[in-house]
Amino acid sequence: MIAPNNSEIRGTLQEHSFADLLAESSQAGLSGCFRLMHQEEKAVVYLHNGAVIFAVSNLRQHRLFQILLQTNAITKESLTEIADFTNDFELAESLIAKGIFDKATIDILFSNQIEGIIKNLLLWETGIWTYSHLARAKETMRFQIDTAKVLVDFVRDRSDEEISRKFRSGDEKFITREGYPLNLNLQPMEGYIFSRLNSVPVKLQDIKDHSGMPAALTLKVLYLLWVGGFITRQNWQSAFSESKIKELLSAKLTLKAPLIKPEVKVAPIAAAEEENVELELENSAAELDEKQLLNQYLNRVETAESYYEILEVSIKAALPEIKMAYFKLAKSYHPDKFHNESNTELQQRVQSAFTEIARAYETLKDEKARELYDFKLRKYLESVKEQEKHSPASDEPQQKVEPDKAKAEFDQGFDYLMNQDFENATPFLARAVQMSPDNARYHAYYGKALSSAQNQRHKAEAEIRTAMKLDAENPAYRIMLVEFYIQFNLLKRAEGELQRLLTAFPGNKEAQALLDSLPK
Repeated sequence: MIAPNNSEIRGTLQEHSFADLLAESSQAGLSGCFRLMHQEEKAVVYLHNGAVIFAVSNLRQHRLFQILLQTNAITKESLTEIADFTNDFELAESLIAKGIFDKATIDILFSNQIEGIIKNLLLWETGIWTYSHLARAKETMRFQIDTAKVLVDFVRDRSDEEISRKFRSGDEKFITREGYPLNLNLQPMEGYIFSRLNSVPVKLQDIKDHSGMPAALTLKVLYLLWVGGFITRQNWQSAFSESKIKELLSAKLTLKAPLIKPEVKVAPIAAAEEENVELELENSAAELDEKQLLNQYLNRVETAESYYEILEVSIKAALPEIKMAYFKLAKSYHPDKFHNESNTELQQRVQSAFTEIARAYETLKDEKARELYDFKLRKYLESVKEQEKHSPASDEPQQKVEPDKAKAEFDQGFDYLMNQDFENATPFLARAVQMSPDNARYHAYYGKALSSAQNQRHKAEAEIRTAMKLDAENPAYRIMLVEFYIQFNLLKRAEGELQRLLTAFPGNKEAQALLDSLPK
């Protein structure tokens, strides 16, 4: 399939449990699959219009042949007569062909197998999940699963305190859903809370105040009603934002080739029990650990060109969505979570990224500050658009721009820069670089202007290095790079650059003074 951009969403089960993910995707009507990993365990769960239709796990206990043996539905002797009994689908076809089971019984076995996998996944408290919108299961791999019942039974078995911890915001609201499941019988206290809700959003605190039950029990009942599909949550830190759901539902997928059945290779019964089980899935990507997710987050914040990109919300996002985006990031990547990190540079990146997130949130949550920011952002985007409009097309010969025009842009930007007005300096210096890409000085000061923003750090360094390449004999640009490193507390890199500079220019007093000033 041809995937739309951003067709995958990743996260951790510490942040959103699998029950959360199933409830969200069910109410949103999403299709695709979840790939999950917890220690050595892996699983994939396929969805169609929000309903679970198939699941596969690399645990031996979840293989069809193992289920049949455990329930005494088949003997080992009968099993070994089937060539490829470790493949669930091959085994099922052989059992039907031999008349051992009919198709209806096989379908029930698969449904029970999938429910067992789901129940196991609901117990995972840690792990990594990846949602892929482009994955689809074949028609022959679709089974009836009563996911709502599985979720409701799961919540009923958990303690009130455990479930109540899933609520992190007192601003949440709840309304009833149309078409809620009629096959689920609510217990008296569940039915009572449900009867207090209607199509008008009710605040969480109001429900707690008037329930007549302990707060933890009230929260547990609300969570049960939500995962069961009876009510909808509002103003909470969801895994899928409203804008993301709209994007996924509107994306059109073009079928390129039919999917191959996912195959789980399991060692034969005679093989050692501890033999590893490999989960093979079409289009599967390398699973991400939490450090990889952290690096992705840091790179995104550092290269974002607006506060909206930093928070991953649209420019038209309402305040509740902005709040949820901020609290979601703050919960996952607050610097306090990384205080034991031995990598000092990583700690600094986390702190700087969090500062950018906080700055973005403080600006966008205030109506007047956001209005002013949006005005400046529009002006900047207009200047970039105007710049691109006058730039020569990529398939046309590059035309030289008159040097005095580039100089005029640079001079204006340089004046702003000298007055510490980095925001206004940046677009002028950017245009100067575009008009005269071989001018080292323009690149160097463009990099200096960019270095005022943490999220432009990497681009700033690249511009200064470009200046060094264009004019390798000028030590001033190396000094600017050193100052850049010192600015971001990258002292080891600053020291290394100064030593290289002094090797090339032994008598450079400024470089020696900077080296002497660095802490030993």
